[in-house]
Amino acid sequence: MYSLRLLYSLIFAFPLVYVHAEGVAHEIHVLWLAPREDQEDFTLASSMGPFALAVEESQNDTLLHNYTVNITWGDSACQPKAASGNFVRYFLSTRPDVIFGPPCTKAMVPVADLAAFFDIPVYSWVSHMHELDNKTEKSTLMRAIAPLSSLGDLLIFFCERMRWFHLSMIATVGELTEGMASFFKQTLEANDNFYLTRLHAGVKEGANRTQIEKIYNVIKTESRIIILVVPRLEVRKYLIVADEMGMTNGEYQFLYTERTVADKEFLASLTSPSFWQWGDGEDDKARRGYHNLLYLALASPARFRFSIRGFRKICNRKTAQWKFAQIEK
Repeated sequence: MYSLRLLYSLIFAFPLVYVHAEGVAHEIHVLWLAPREDQEDFTLASSMGPFALAVEESQNDTLLHNYTVNITWGDSACQPKAASGNFVRYFLSTRPDVIFGPPCTKAMVPVADLAAFFDIPVYSWVSHMHELDNKTEKSTLMRAIAPLSSLGDLLIFFCERMRWFHLSMIATVGELTEGMASFFKQTLEANDNFYLTRLHAGVKEGANRTQIEKIYNVIKTESRIIILVVPRLEVRKYLIVADEMGMTNGEYQFLYTERTVADKEFLASLTSPSFWQWGDGEDDKARRGYHNLLYLALASPARFRFSIRGFRKICNRKTAQWKFAQIEK
């Protein structure tokens, strides 16, 4: 939900910039690219509410006074072919003034290239993989969330001060986790002070205890600092197994991060007992495990006048009310 609040703030900021630069125009053509089906937790439906809210508030605040906003949606399908195809299909009839999305990185790459070639601003509220880091190539791309590569710098900064120079890493299968693991690996290997003693990459999501035990048995002999690049709901299982193997006595330290920017409400949920207390008979093991877990995250750069809960309610209401055009095939 944080990334969608960033979508709201990103869109809300755009009209002011646009009107200042193109004050004589009276019509803004917006191309909105998002997947129809659920892809990596981002869909047309999940981004519709923040989009509608931002446009409505821009109009209410007279940022778009006497301007007509024409919004056309195209299915990016989280695929390069679909995203670039719908860009070209729309461009053949109307030159967009601005593009929002697609949220998935692999779909954003060709869109960002095309937008740069035609000098069209393109805004992303989620895409943060390293393929988009080159601002010379993606010269018109703006991202609301810092790229994942910045987490590698954060890791180095923290570990240098803790004097943790030998690390191991466990990463599950998936675009996000594999991308984060790749960033961390490149960052550690580029620094002569650090040594990545073991990388267990490509671990299947939902790995059972026996599989995790085998990984820990190798890691225990090589390093005491372990980076977990796994889905949040699986962190607890890895820490429970660690406790069963005697790795929560203070000799080992687990580091965990994810793409979410840590605002106040997110940190409150992260530090609440519900994060480890599931009532399944293993809460004590999980609690001991969390005592040996450090969470690294980028701080929230913005202040929002909506709480997450209130923002979600408003967006759900706007989703039911909003109408937009669709690219004709």
